[in-house]
Amino acid sequence: MVDAMHAIPMNSWRSALQRWIAVVLWAGLIFYFSTENLSFSNTEGFLSEWLLWFFPGISPAQFMTLHLVSRKGGHWFEYFILAILLMRAQRSGNESEFAMPTIARTLALVLAYAASDEYHQSWVPERTASAVDVAIDTFGGVCGVFWMCLRRKRSTGD
Repeated sequence: MVDAMHAIPMNSWRSALQRWIAVVLWAGLIFYFSTENLSFSNTEGFLSEWLLWFFPGISPAQFMTLHLVSRKGGHWFEYFILAILLMRAQRSGNESEFAMPTIARTLALVLAYAASDEYHQSWVPERTASAVDVAIDTFGGVCGVFWMCLRRKRSTGD
């Protein structure tokens, strides 16, 4: 039986659960983005409306370039957010959220999820797996960790 001195407070469990639920939900959204629904050919129509609204005189070649850049930017952004959520989720009373082990775990998880996501895409019709996408995803994660560290430094004045 656990004595009261070694019991984990209920608020601590709730807080940790809420932080990890955000990670799981975001990872699920990334998984959904990797389905056929958001393949290159399926986002072309959606993005063309937006891009033509912002850039009415865009040529087909320019559209294809912007389409590609926006999709790769989406990869970067997805993993930028994932890294931030992972950093926050790992917060505990005995280790700073910015400790080197936390940063290393975050980047390892980002890389592992990026690789598994590309593997998933290799099985989805109209999708392809790409090492370049894993690199972009991982760079997004590195930027997310860096942003969190800069934000902390700015708020604490360290």
